[in-house]
Amino acid sequence: MKKKTRNIELLRVIKSIIPSLVFVIIFWCVKLYEVYSSTSLSEFGLLPMNIKKIYGVFTMPFLHKNWGHLWSNTFPILLMGSGITYYYRDKWHWIYLWIFLISGSLTWLIGRESFHIGASGIVYGFAFFILASAVIKKVPSLMAFSLLIIFLYGSIIWGFFPQFYPHENISWEGHLMGAVAGVITAYRYSYYGPQRKKYSWDYEDEDDDGDCEETDDKNEESLDQEMTAENSKTENTNKIQINYEIISKEKK
Repeated sequence: MKKKTRNIELLRVIKSIIPSLVFVIIFWCVKLYEVYSSTSLSEFGLLPMNIKKIYGVFTMPFLHKNWGHLWSNTFPILLMGSGITYYYRDKWHWIYLWIFLISGSLTWLIGRESFHIGASGIVYGFAFFILASAVIKKVPSLMAFSLLIIFLYGSIIWGFFPQFYPHENISWEGHLMGAVAGVITAYRYSYYGPQRKKYSWDYEDEDDDGDCEETDDKNEESLDQEMTAENSKTENTNKIQINYEIISKEKK
């Protein structure tokens, strides 16, 4: 039984790697084509606020400046993309698409007037999707995975600040918009994927809250009854006083 469970889990992990692996293979094939054909496809990147180059929203992640640029995006895409596919088996393709489109569209809106290329925006989108999901859901396994991402790629935070890379023309807009896309997508799909388990004490707390509310209602009800009783006594007392005055007058 344990062996069967292990095999099922291994198969799930392997299946989770496939989508991000396909993306990475396409990245490498595009770069190989550029190298062996001695051409540059950078002009097919994203050119902000240019309606004729709007297709760059889709083509930007598949283009890279050099081998170093491609290599730096390969492993993060593989690791984080596989993690997203693993935890969101039914929705991973929508999550990919949301991050893909939102990051590209926002970069097209606010980016500098130059060609933006590379999958770094997707890397930031994946990273911040995982981090935001861990904070929202508080699922132990997802939180552990997010800590691994922080440990391995925590330095990506400096990619928001171009002054730290004075000799590199980085697309900080793409990085920032990728992060924004990741957080938005995490909120959008917070009700999908792994969810925090509820334990017996969680239900006990809820019951205690309910008991407190019920007790408060009873106290309020008894207080109302006491006030009503006091009012009725006061009314009766007033009636007795009036009758007494009348009787005393008759006696006179």
